[in-house]
Amino acid sequence: MKSLMIDVTTHTNGYSLAIGKDEFMYYTAEGLLAGFSVRLGLERLHTMNHREIDRLMDAARDGSLPKRLQKEVDALNAQIKEQKKLIAQLRRENRELKQKYEDEEPLRYRN
Repeated sequence: MKSLMIDVTTHTNGYSLAIGKDEFMYYTAEGLLAGFSVRLGLERLHTMNHREIDRLMDAARDGSLPKRLQKEVDALNAQIKEQKKLIAQLRRENRELKQKYEDEEPLRYRN
């Protein structure tokens, strides 16, 4: 992650965490620590809400985090594999169409 301005401020009703131009509000010290870990440690500034952060922190505490992350990696790898197959198929179709139109006699118009 590039160098960012990080500011933690204590308010009467909780804590705010400012990372660059983004600001996040937490109502407990534990929530602030979890948000700090996820937002900065995992570089997920815009992809997780408080509930998702809590579930991720629970997974880290009970040891299931590596399994969860591996499951996410496996799903993404499967998606990449399918997309590569689709790209190969589209390239084949493109070559076939190109060959078909190159083999045809060009149209000539007379005035």
